[in-house]
Amino acid sequence: TGGSISLVVIGVLLYIILMKLRKEKNFREYGGMVLKHQRERIYNETRTNHSRVAAETALALDYLHSLANPPIVHGNVKTVNILPNEDFTVKLIYIATKIQGNFGYLDSECLLTGNLTVKSDVFSFGVVLVELLTGQKPNSNAWRENY
Repeated sequence: TGGSISLVVIGVLLYIILMKLRKEKNFREYGGMVLKHQRERIYNETRTNHSRVAAETALALDYLHSLANPPIVHGNVKTVNILPNEDFTVKLIYIATKIQGNFGYLDSECLLTGNLTVKSDVFSFGVVLVELLTGQKPNSNAWRENY
């Protein structure tokens, strides 16, 4: 059915995101934990754990948008803000309270109105997917020419 195919496609795209995260060289210290060490440990584990991290990322966004009361707009969805910890639970870090300098990740409506919405997060997540699939930053010349 269409629903099953959609779930498979989403799972594959999230897996690609995680593989790109694995290659990231930068790290930050957050809450007393060294993120680089965590990422290296996580991505040296089995593919089963990679799938869990992908599922946790989707659940984290769903929770923020659908289950939190009131709903929470992350406002800063990008690859480096997806943090899996040692037990493979994902945390989305660096939630924005106002529009920041990530203009390549923001939708045109948000730029025009100045309002961050759930739709803004969905758009940003789509940009992250394209960025990870192409290896190009959203403000690069390749994006302007091809997308």
